[in-house]
Amino acid sequence: KARFASAISAVIERGGSVLIPAFSMGRTQEMLAMLSAMRESGSVPDVDIYTAGFGEVLTEVYDRTAIGTRRMDPGMRLRELDIRPLPRNVTKGAHLKRPGITVVSSGMMAEHTMSFRMAEKMLPYDHHGIFFVGYIDPAMPGHRVVNARKGQILRMTDAGRAIPVACRIERFHFSAHSNRQQLMSMIEKLKPRWTLLVHGELEAARWFEKEIKLRKLPTQVIIPEENKKILLQTQEDTDSP
Repeated sequence: KARFASAISAVIERGGSVLIPAFSMGRTQEMLAMLSAMRESGSVPDVDIYTAGFGEVLTEVYDRTAIGTRRMDPGMRLRELDIRPLPRNVTKGAHLKRPGITVVSSGMMAEHTMSFRMAEKMLPYDHHGIFFVGYIDPAMPGHRVVNARKGQILRMTDAGRAIPVACRIERFHFSAHSNRQQLMSMIEKLKPRWTLLVHGELEAARWFEKEIKLRKLPTQVIIPEENKKILLQTQEDTDSP
């Protein structure tokens, strides 16, 4: 967080704007709350923070469900923070003409999304910054951007236009998941009949499989294969006529 705040401040102090591509659910709300708190504390300069799109819609849902769900800050309502809406055309407006921070989807810069269009606009200018805060699939345009270096010519897609890279590009690892030990503690506590290891690297899944066996936990470990159906039967299913 300290490195994140320092990098944002450096861009703003030289007159640039910061683009933060973020997943619409969870990461956008986390970023808006964090950035607002940083601005309030003086960790980042007092500039406008912008958002728009599906993440803004989900932010309203987060506020409506605040009473019935556990929150790190139960009293916070994102709609009460001073967050400004973006113009319909995100490639023009005050958010690019003067220092500011913009949080929009998609987190991986899928083609034609707000973050994709803003990145195309900002990449050639050395006073701007593009900061990634989540996972980026190697097949997505965001992966090309995060690995770009100043001075190179970048195409965000195979058929995209050639863009000279001049802006500051960085990646910050804000985890969206429990760590291995937290997940293992959950398995030990719940003692599930099955443990399906999905949505992760195979090496990590193999680690869990080995660790579960070493701890002799009463669960069947399954590492699903792509496009292969898995039938899970409860004891009641097998006992029924």
